[in-house]
Amino acid sequence: MASVLKHAGSAAMICVYFLICFAALQGTLADNALTLENPPLLDFGLENGDTKMKDLTQAQEVELPTNISYFGAKYTKLYVSADGLISFERGVQYVKSINWQEGVRNKNTDKPFLAPFLYDGFKAHNIAEGLYKGGIYYRVIDEDSLTTSDKTYHKQLDTLKWLKQYVKETSLNMDDFQANLVIVVTWDNVDSDSTEEADIRACARSPSTCKTSTFQVVLVCDKNLGRTVAMLNYLKMKVPMKGSYQAGFNGGYGRDWYNVIPCHGRCSNQQLDNDVKTYLDILPDLKGSDTVGRFILEVSGETVIRGGCLPKEFTSGILEVYPREVGMFGGEKLEVSGKCLPASSKIFCKFGDGDDGIVVEGIMVNDMKGVCAVPLLTKIGNIFVAWSSDEDSKTWTTDRTISVIHPGRMEPHVSVPQNVKDAWYSRDASEITVVWDPKKFTHTDADVAIKLIGYRETKDKVEYKTLEKTIGRGSVQRGSFTFKVADHRCKSNCLEFEQGLLEVSLLSEYLGVANERVAVRHGVMPLGWYVNEKMTEDNGSDWSNQMCKAWHAEDGRNTDWLSSLLPCPCTLDQALADFGRFQPDAGCNLFAGSKCTYHKKAIHCVRAVVPTSDGAGNQCCYGESRQLVYSQLSYQGSTPDRSHDWGAAPYGKPDLVPSLSHWKHDVVTFYYCCLWNDYDLCDLYMERRPTQDCKHYDLPAVDIGTLSGSKTWSAPVLTSVAIMYKSNIYMDFSLAPSNAAPAKGLDVRVRKQRRFFTDKSTMWQDFEDVSIVNNVFQGQPNEHNNFTVLVSNNVGVNVFSKNGLMHVTVVLPPDMKKPDGVKKGMGLLGTYDGQSANDFMTKTGTITVPGVSQTKFLNSFVMKWGVEDERDSLFPFYKSPTPTDTDFFYADYKEIPSGFTGSPNNSAVEDVCGDDKNCKWDYRITGSANVARTTKASDVLLSYIKESLKQVDSCGLPAVGRNAEMDTTNFSVGSKITVTGCGKGMSFSGTEKYECVREPRSVAEQEDREDYGLVKTGKDDGVEYIIHWVPKPSVLCTASSTGLFRFSPVTGR
Repeated sequence: MASVLKHAGSAAMICVYFLICFAALQGTLADNALTLENPPLLDFGLENGDTKMKDLTQAQEVELPTNISYFGAKYTKLYVSADGLISFERGVQYVKSINWQEGVRNKNTDKPFLAPFLYDGFKAHNIAEGLYKGGIYYRVIDEDSLTTSDKTYHKQLDTLKWLKQYVKETSLNMDDFQANLVIVVTWDNVDSDSTEEADIRACARSPSTCKTSTFQVVLVCDKNLGRTVAMLNYLKMKVPMKGSYQAGFNGGYGRDWYNVIPCHGRCSNQQLDNDVKTYLDILPDLKGSDTVGRFILEVSGETVIRGGCLPKEFTSGILEVYPREVGMFGGEKLEVSGKCLPASSKIFCKFGDGDDGIVVEGIMVNDMKGVCAVPLLTKIGNIFVAWSSDEDSKTWTTDRTISVIHPGRMEPHVSVPQNVKDAWYSRDASEITVVWDPKKFTHTDADVAIKLIGYRETKDKVEYKTLEKTIGRGSVQRGSFTFKVADHRCKSNCLEFEQGLLEVSLLSEYLGVANERVAVRHGVMPLGWYVNEKMTEDNGSDWSNQMCKAWHAEDGRNTDWLSSLLPCPCTLDQALADFGRFQPDAGCNLFAGSKCTYHKKAIHCVRAVVPTSDGAGNQCCYGESRQLVYSQLSYQGSTPDRSHDWGAAPYGKPDLVPSLSHWKHDVVTFYYCCLWNDYDLCDLYMERRPTQDCKHYDLPAVDIGTLSGSKTWSAPVLTSVAIMYKSNIYMDFSLAPSNAAPAKGLDVRVRKQRRFFTDKSTMWQDFEDVSIVNNVFQGQPNEHNNFTVLVSNNVGVNVFSKNGLMHVTVVLPPDMKKPDGVKKGMGLLGTYDGQSANDFMTKTGTITVPGVSQTKFLNSFVMKWGVEDERDSLFPFYKSPTPTDTDFFYADYKEIPSGFTGSPNNSAVEDVCGDDKNCKWDYRITGSANVARTTKASDVLLSYIKESLKQVDSCGLPAVGRNAEMDTTNFSVGSKITVTGCGKGMSFSGTEKYECVREPRSVAEQEDREDYGLVKTGKDDGVEYIIHWVPKPSVLCTASSTGLFRFSPVTGR
């Protein structure tokens, strides 16, 4: 009874503490509240430090004390217009014919601005002074410029303090926000420019008859973080509405338009959807935050993030969440903003579509935003998160997509010492330590619970299950917890869960005061330490050996999947150059400093990007010699995966779950057969995971041609590149503007939505049928300028920018070679069929012969691939193909220009470029040594790729028996090998020297050795050749005993 009372008392204390926290959250704004004369407007006018615009016929330029960020760019000036807008460049005004919601594809028109009410604002033409009662007021409050001598000093200081707290409470991810620069612009009782003078005079005589509008923009900026929040306040909107009037934000230069309530057509309300006039009319009556008539949005980044909440009039809409990228193992605190609800209300978040979605309960921390905990998931890529306040029917009317990241690509939550990890993966550990970062959880002295989560797959489903609910509790501020394994052992059904995760989680009562995380889950790990005692009791101390043998027998029932794998490249250089089909394995990456734990003789491993139809994938590892390491010769060799580590679409099903299915089929079994018995049974594992011989590897094609008809250079300067696949997957990359904030090389959009690759968790992003990777080497700054696009048909596209130049490299798989009469691999880069005569073929089949004039070449070939219809263009701005004789100047590449004003001298060019003609050309044209160096580096890279992708004829692995020891692993034509012995458990006998030869089949027949090897036909002479070992290999290494293969059943129940 005492124990029960103690826990009850703890729960009561937690409840009281939690209520106090909520009261503190709710009371913060009340304590710092401003007294406003006309809510929702902040006080304005000359007495509040404002300046009144005198000339309404032109925009008022306002100098800012420092840069502010708007839509991912920095600005030091803004322009206030009578047309109800603030622009960041000159010349922006209301244009009746432009519907910004539909998108503007004219670069001269598409400028950055924000418009609380975009309309034909009254300019006071020919109206007697003092007759028009409307006015526009503005002021800038800079914390660093305030002085006590200012009449409004205390009021401005109070405004900054209040806005700092207000932004934190009303917007997502604003805990560190400081309001130190504020711009307030108020349009007071403004009229339309189409208003008759008689109405203006009547309004002056009788203000109650005025059909005017009063609204306000408050830009709240954090100068240090570069973040900007826009508060839009509407007091009244009586100006007669027109269908061309709008309210929202325009990023400019293809950066999209957002309505004041950003919905992209998904805010369901028949009145709002069908009548723009009514929508603008009722803005003063809609509650978009804690205050009627007020709307809050963060506008500093390239996507607008709504603050506040959705008005109750909206039956559905877009959910705002932070973060938008979460790990597959969950644990993040997800801030959510849906509809306005009372503080402390229950909310429900659903992760995933339909009946498969996982529902978790959350809570509103104030009446504008709530929190939910991200649960354990079994899918990666984009998934829906939906929100509901209805506990019974749970109508999911507000949602958005978020990205779920593979566990191996997530930023580590905490650095885990190796000795701590060793115990997790051990079979015989006596103590287990779990670590975490207290700051990620909470600043309070809350308790965390330690749990063990198991994972398993059956024939029909995948499942997480809590195996140990109460391993222990500890203070979150301690940062670690150690428990004795003997106190937490499996008691029954110990074979059901062979792998799992260790979880550290805040008690649910502390959800509202969590910082970044609600839980941390370490793993995946084998559960040897958890099941060892029971398994030893039931099956003996060699139970893991028995598990290995049982798996070996079962796994051998189906080996068909091996035949559908991509063959491994023979060399490391081939593997790196074939980037469309193979990408680095995070566990053994030469460029990331990983330790190659499971492939200790390798320096680098790659995985096939695209899984097979049943979810398998190849893994290829390379040693110091840069040659393929075979699992038939080493326990550290290249082992294919029955389940791809990166999973396979649609995910969430047996054999297809990222990481976890791979652990079930390929990693836990490696512990059974190799790591828990000093490799005694590792032959059994390698027998089931044989390296796919590289002798069958076929090369991709790289950079088939160029836009100018030359095989070695390309004169056109690229500024954007767009890619489309299957008509519904499209993306574009473009050079980022020089004022981008933060600075970066490339803008990236997928399906017209901006994507950002800023930290480890977002460097690799998966979409339907496409992945995009930001290539940042360890220790190098992220310049956001080097991306690889991986398409599910094994095409790879690398887009790289430096010094204002864009470089594109395309790699096509060999199965895209164009068969006769089939348009499969063709376009501006040439025709992929191995024949040079038809490289320059148009869509209609017309071939341009090399050697024609550049003008004719461009008109007859290049322009024929132009996009004729604006609707087919993937770029934000469309320009139709233009004949070269009307709008084109061609600079002949034959002679490098020199002698013009400012041209670099020959010595400088030679020092930078050497013999590189492309480098010299660019140096002469641009006068920039940095541009020239970038060109030269690109030439070197392209040469490396092309050199690496030369065909390597290989005899493949010689059939001399498992674990043979050789003096080389280079099995290409011309190499000679000597078998020097055999590995553990094998005996050696027979011939030991072989040579890989490529000889005409006729010669092989004369020597009576045509019955083995790989037959190929020479491309140049049409002669049949055989590539094989001479003499024919024979088995030299045989098992010295049969003890390895004895089998006994495992019970474990």
